Amino acid sequence: MDDLVGFFSNQPESILIVDMPLNLPQSIKDYPRVSDVTAKKVLGKAHASIFYAPLERWLDENLKTINLECAAYQKPKLSIQSYNLFKHIKSIQKIKTLPHILCYESHPELFFHGLSQSYPDSKKTTKGVYQRLNLLSNLMLQYGLNFDQNELNSFYNFNKRKLNMDDILDACAMAMAGYLLNQPSNDTNLINEEIIFS
Repeated sequence: MDDLVGFFSNQPESILIVDMPLNLPQSIKDYPRVSDVTAKKVLGKAHASIFYAPLERWLDENLKTINLECAAYQKPKLSIQSYNLFKHIKSIQKIKTLPHILCYESHPELFFHGLSQSYPDSKKTTKGVYQRLNLLSNLMLQYGLNFDQNELNSFYNFNKRKLNMDDILDACAMAMAGYLLNQPSNDTNLINEEIIFS
């Protein structure tokens, strides 16, 4: 991720959509973020795909210490999944300070839910993958964009030792979130102006 900081330092003015928390709580009273709680409610049975954003100072603490503080204040524990993202969250905190990079936070499952207004099947299933493919294809066609599934499949087959198809679809969803955000009149909804919803 540190390589990404250098990479974006040398890029032209850009919009960056990240599936990672940008605005971190500053105190325990602000944890969990209202946007995270709202997002979990929106996703219902798929709520586990949302990880609570850590306090900024937690990025330099261990998980046991963090969760002792959560217990002391009767707050939800921080998940191991969130803790394992700390290194990447630190890098994103650096990238968002670059004046020519406009960063937004989003989440693929929120994006797909916003498109379908329902709960697609698990992205780990064949049916769930095809549901997301159809949602992306239909959205891109609305904007006159070409969705080449053969090219997508070729990319997956070439990279399948490193990536799952759902990883690629998540990235495509975030790319479309950025595209929509850059349109003159977009239908982007924000959850407390922190998470792009759809």
